[in-house]
Amino acid sequence: MLFTALYFFIHMNEYIEVIGQLKPKNNANFPLADVNDLRGGYIQVTNMSDMEAFLSTNKLKEGMLCYVKNSPDDNHMYQFYSGVWNVWKVQGGGGGGGGGGMSIVVVETLEELLDRDDLRIKGQIVFVNDINEIRYFNGFVWESFSKIYIQDAPPEDKGGIWIDTSENKEHMTSSTVIQDLLKVISVLQDKVRKLEFAFNCQIDSGDFTNNQRYAYDGMPNEEPNYGTSEEEDNATQEANKDIVLADSPEPTEYEEYLPNAKHICIKSGTYAEMQANKGDFLPKELLWCYDTQTLWIKDPKTYKLIKIGSTGGGEDPGPGPDPETMDGILTEVIGSGSGAKTKIIGIEFADMTNKENTFLIQVKDGKLDIHDYRLDKNTLAGNAQTQGTGIYYTTPYFPIIPEEVGSKDSPKIYVNMVYCGGTSEDKDYNPVSHNFVELCNLGKKDLNLKGLYLHYTERNSGDWVTLPLIGTLKSQGTFLIKGAQCSVENINTTLIRVGEPDMYWTKDDTLNNTRLEIAVDEGAGVQAHSIWSSKDNCIKFSYDCAFYISSEETTDYFKTTVMNSTAPWTTNGVIKWYVDLVGIGNYNDKSMPCEASPIATKGSNVLLMRYYNMDPVKQATKALSARSNVKDWTYINMDKINPAIDIQEYTPKNSSQNKNIFFNKHLLVEGAPNIVTCTLGHDAHKTRCFNWVSVGYYDEYIWIRKDGEEYTPENKFESFKKEDFNTEDVSQNPNRPTNHKNWANKIYNRIRSITTDGTPFTVHKFIKDFDEPTDTQKYYYKVGRDGAWTEERSFTLRNRDKVIERGFNFLQVSDQQGFNAEEYEMWRVSAEYINSDKAENPYEWCLNTGDQTQNGNRFNEWIDYYKGGDVIYRDTEQMYSVGNNDLTPVDVYTLGDGEDKSKTNPANVEFFFTFEHPYTVPISSAGVYIPCCYSFVYGNTYFLSMNSEITELARTDVFGDITGVNVYNDLKDWATADLAQHAADAKIKWKVAFCHEAPFTIITADLIMSYLKKNESGTYDKDLNIKRGGSHLNTVGSYWFSQWMQDNDFKLCLCGHKHTYANSRYIRENPSRTMEPIVYDTSLTPSWYTSLPDRERQCVQISTDASLNYVRYVMCQATGYKLTSNKELPAKNIPWLLEYYPVSSQIENNTTNTATVKVNSAQQYPNYIIWNIGSGDEVETPSMTTASRERILGKSYKLQLKDNTKVWAYKYNVPIAYTDLKKVGGNGSTNPSNNIVIEKTLQ
Repeated sequence: MLFTALYFFIHMNEYIEVIGQLKPKNNANFPLADVNDLRGGYIQVTNMSDMEAFLSTNKLKEGMLCYVKNSPDDNHMYQFYSGVWNVWKVQGGGGGGGGGGMSIVVVETLEELLDRDDLRIKGQIVFVNDINEIRYFNGFVWESFSKIYIQDAPPEDKGGIWIDTSENKEHMTSSTVIQDLLKVISVLQDKVRKLEFAFNCQIDSGDFTNNQRYAYDGMPNEEPNYGTSEEEDNATQEANKDIVLADSPEPTEYEEYLPNAKHICIKSGTYAEMQANKGDFLPKELLWCYDTQTLWIKDPKTYKLIKIGSTGGGEDPGPGPDPETMDGILTEVIGSGSGAKTKIIGIEFADMTNKENTFLIQVKDGKLDIHDYRLDKNTLAGNAQTQGTGIYYTTPYFPIIPEEVGSKDSPKIYVNMVYCGGTSEDKDYNPVSHNFVELCNLGKKDLNLKGLYLHYTERNSGDWVTLPLIGTLKSQGTFLIKGAQCSVENINTTLIRVGEPDMYWTKDDTLNNTRLEIAVDEGAGVQAHSIWSSKDNCIKFSYDCAFYISSEETTDYFKTTVMNSTAPWTTNGVIKWYVDLVGIGNYNDKSMPCEASPIATKGSNVLLMRYYNMDPVKQATKALSARSNVKDWTYINMDKINPAIDIQEYTPKNSSQNKNIFFNKHLLVEGAPNIVTCTLGHDAHKTRCFNWVSVGYYDEYIWIRKDGEEYTPENKFESFKKEDFNTEDVSQNPNRPTNHKNWANKIYNRIRSITTDGTPFTVHKFIKDFDEPTDTQKYYYKVGRDGAWTEERSFTLRNRDKVIERGFNFLQVSDQQGFNAEEYEMWRVSAEYINSDKAENPYEWCLNTGDQTQNGNRFNEWIDYYKGGDVIYRDTEQMYSVGNNDLTPVDVYTLGDGEDKSKTNPANVEFFFTFEHPYTVPISSAGVYIPCCYSFVYGNTYFLSMNSEITELARTDVFGDITGVNVYNDLKDWATADLAQHAADAKIKWKVAFCHEAPFTIITADLIMSYLKKNESGTYDKDLNIKRGGSHLNTVGSYWFSQWMQDNDFKLCLCGHKHTYANSRYIRENPSRTMEPIVYDTSLTPSWYTSLPDRERQCVQISTDASLNYVRYVMCQATGYKLTSNKELPAKNIPWLLEYYPVSSQIENNTTNTATVKVNSAQQYPNYIIWNIGSGDEVETPSMTTASRERILGKSYKLQLKDNTKVWAYKYNVPIAYTDLKKVGGNGSTNPSNNIVIEKTLQ
């Protein structure tokens, strides 16, 4: 019953009360309890792990002690506080708590000692190892002494410490002498400490009464307050009143001690330096600014700097503003005589560091207005336009400031967005509240607009009105000019409400403001027309009009060349001071003044804007000869807004609202991860790699379940992080990746970074091995954290032997790149079609051969790519090789501008993909990881990804090839070693490589003509200095990869890049003459060869040697919107290609060795390829055998509209659904079978 009751009370959280001491019965020799079973107090354990085990019990009490027998660092005693066990330190010294003595502590360095606040106990002794010196803490500083004598007799050396070991302590019994000595020492110590503080820290004169002069008058000489109370000071003086150090000199005797200082100097510097350091000054400190000749003091009450004088001379102005301040107050005398009053109408403020920066604060139109005087000054630095012929220039006038003359960073000013409300006013209904013009600056410098003018014309009248621009147009920003109201504002049908502008375009501010007015003429049937609103005299924009920016107002020259006769833009060039011109519509069958062709008139239901809205890429800042309003501008149909558009994003913004390139872009959002990828591990039948991106930093997880099962805790795994690799003890960290497959390499750590739009994010990675299924096993997974999980996704494992037996399919897509979400709609529609066709054309995983983006460090493009392809990737693994446009500048935080130099660094690939490297991680000789070089085995095929986008700049500035060692040599060694790991795998029958730009793709007519120049006799001279070029694998890598593949029995190389389709013959590299590769054929004079023109026949060599290994190269056309290369169109005859889309016309100029070509429209459709590796009887050419054999089969498809074959493009205003499409054969222009067949054994 006793034990039952005890059990009951314990579980009720109560206590058993006792009324006496507990003792063993009959004084037996057994303990009442083990101390380790009690709560608090003192415990004894054997090992550190035993002590740590107490942390999970209810036996802990703050302050309890623990003795550890086997302590690894001989600190046997520990104390529990702040939730952890701490080494027990016995505090010494008198006065305050703690008892016992203090041990001598050993530290390594003097720096460590100074950082150890826990040792700053008066009397603490420390040995400093690196200087071999003992120090003690005197309560203020660490003092040093070099010797300690432990002996009976006093040492002769008085410079150390003597520890008396004798029995005789007579010297301690003379208490009067010792005590007096100690008192003297105490007084001296106080004096010295005060002096040390004065000389080392702060000399404080106290208040006005604390002057040395009072000592001569016989008054008491009080010292300043040093931090003790008056009572404490009095007590100290009373205790020491009988101590006499020496005779103090009389006041008059101080003269022999004076002077005691050569100089007392206050701080000095510039005003800007004083402002920069003002937080560091002490109250009452004097400061001299030698640039402004002013003396300042820090106010001890307000802690502000107060100017107390200057060298301006004259009488003390007394209280109130000094004359310098009064100069900035603008006044106006109101009235006259005795009733006259002075009224303040404004105050000017000047920046003391730069008096050019002066501002006026005043009330204007009932509002407080701040005017920047800098805006009144024309800061432009002349005209840098390039002279053409006559009055025309071949370049626009990009406004330049003096320090930027000749710089590409000069401001680049454009009309960015326009809304024309026609004749509507504030009682009408339109989708936009006001007429407006939004300007943008795509340059890297802010610009004072003084000296620039915005001109407007309409109805082809030949006249223009002019608005002088005032304000600052920020770099990468906008400037809003607001016109007349054209719609009822506060109603739901007004979709965009134009806010506060930088300028209103009013009649009063406009030059030549009557030029576009039309008076009524009833006889001629002419109605009156005004461009000015009857409500507020703001401008109204016609549906047919033009806007023109220049750096010249309405001078006579300007009138004759622009206003009345000639448009500012012609095919010959532009006039002087030309900046930008936008023409909309036409009038009387004549186009409005424009660049090339005007924007079509769309009325009041459209919002007009530049296509590359706010984007500084080179495509947006093109040369004059390439400009065209109709091509460079687009619109939003506000009658029927595409659901993909958030119309509020297109509200125009003034300069203070900091609108930038990302104003209408999809960005990372907080919450669940944004971008998730699943890739095949090296053993694609057992391993999967996962990667996701989240805003902020959180511990995040992947949760996996088998098809048909539930999510369980043991299948929830945290993403890899650096801490996982800090211990080899897996029991201490179950999440730690194993090292046998390089999972513990730092490349799999979490990555923390910031996007170029300023969003901080974290990259999470995880790799997992699974059991290989007996046939097929589907898994589901989600990633994130509690309250922020993604939607469920899936992947599938397949048994390798079953895959080999059945054969397998995979999907190849490429080059989805786009500048904006609208351009990625082509990829989205294509992906939806491919997914819908999966039953007829199945695939097990997807291969993307690069250029998923147009500018690799713009996250919006990666987001648009993943959103577009999610219908495929949510249940399909994706393999990838980096493209040139996926790269970033060397500095990944610098926004790419479309130039080749900004396509250098592949580091951002690690943000979106995780690939496994079970044998060796590919690194450069300098130790830098090289992304997108990996391999995997699927079925009977070894796949190798090779980074083809290592430029010369990347080789040196990214991968560290400063010693001259080529990074491609490092990759060759890595690939050779990786391939050797599979030498014993008898199941591997095929080797397939993939990259973005392969060693062989297409070449241009210009390249062929440069290699073979036609001479006067009609024959051709070879220029052996001309190389095939193309891929960086050729140019930077010296054509190594093509040779390596043929030497290692690769049969196929897949790629993208050139934005057309190409399927090669069987090729071997010819390193001595790269323009003449070796092509296999059963005949030395095959018909395809003999039918070539003479020039092209010399660009190939024929071999009939079937014992050699030849490689096939297949290039996939883009599965997106960009279906023609910016730089290269395939020549009419490329001898080493079997199927492709040659230009539709090629007019050669043998004098310049160039050709004028026209794109073949048959190539301009989105393309994808379904590959099958297995057995079959398909043929590619009529001469091939139809017998079933091992082969690789490719089916290339392009997507056309169902109802016609015209080239199509998705536009927000003209949307297309995947159900509007059909697939047709895409294997070149002449192949009826659409088969690509790669033979194991050449026929």
